[in-house]
Amino acid sequence: MENMLVVFGLSSESYLVGCGRRFSWKNFPQSLTEIIQSGGLTMPNTAWIIDQPFRITTICFLSVTRDMENWVAYNRMTAKRYFSPGLEPGIRDQLLGIQSNVKHVSFGDADFGEFVVTRYYSSAWYGRLRSPLLAESKTLQRDRPNFDGHLEAIIIGQGENHIYALTNGFVAYFDDAVDADPDHPLPKIVNEFAGDNSPWRILPDSALCPWDSHYFFLNFQQAGSNIIQRRWNLPAEMGEKVQELRAIMEAERNGGLIAAQNRFALAMMTGQALMHLSR
Repeated sequence: MENMLVVFGLSSESYLVGCGRRFSWKNFPQSLTEIIQSGGLTMPNTAWIIDQPFRITTICFLSVTRDMENWVAYNRMTAKRYFSPGLEPGIRDQLLGIQSNVKHVSFGDADFGEFVVTRYYSSAWYGRLRSPLLAESKTLQRDRPNFDGHLEAIIIGQGENHIYALTNGFVAYFDDAVDADPDHPLPKIVNEFAGDNSPWRILPDSALCPWDSHYFFLNFQQAGSNIIQRRWNLPAEMGEKVQELRAIMEAERNGGLIAAQNRFALAMMTGQALMHLSR
C-alpha cells in the first residue's frame, strides 16, 4: 500500500497532503515547505527506488502546532529530524540529544502549549497536558499494563477529542457533542475497529482535525501483520488533492512497472543472445 501523509492546518485553506513521492500544501510555514522543496522529507534518489514512486516519504511523523508557528518532522530513511527555529527548547533538547530516540511528537491546545514526546525503546514519555488528558493518562497508567511502554502518540483533535495510539491497540475519547450525534463519522469509523479483543491499532501518523471533529485521517494496522486499513473524511479541497496525488502515483507506478518489465525483457533477450554466441 502506498504511503500517505495528511496534516491539518488552521482551516480548510491550510493543509499538507502527500502520496507517492509528491506533496501538495497550502498556507503552511515557509520554514517547513523549504525543507520539503529541498527533498528533506522524501527518500534519497538512489537507483533502487527509482521504480518505486509509490514509496513516499519515509516520514515517521510530521506535526504542526495549532498556531502554525512551529513544527517537527522525522525522515526515517535518512534518520534526520527537522524542526522549526522557534520550537520549544524542551522539545528541541529531546530531538538533539546525543542518544535521541524520539518516536513521535504530538501537539494539542496552542494556548496551553500542549505537547507529547514519545520515545523508542523506552517506557518514559515527556509532555505538557491539560488537566482532562493528564487525568486520563494517569488512569490508563493504572488500568492498562505497561501503558507508558506501549504509548506511541496522543493524537489530539478539536475540543476534547483525542486518541491514544498504542503498540497493542488504541483508546479513543470523544467530547459530549460528538457522542451526542448518532451520525457523527468519527466514532462510527473508530467503533468499526474497536473492542476488547480487537486486533487493530491506530498508527501514530493518523490525524484528527483541530478545528472540526468531522474531519480525520486514520491508519489502522492489524496486529502481527502488515495489513492496513485507511479511513478518512477531509474538507473538499484536501480530499481532491489526495485523489489527484493518488492518481499521479498510480500512473507513475504503472509506468515504473512497465519500464521494469521492458528492462527484464531486454536482459532476457541479451542473455539469450550471449548464450547463443557462446555455443
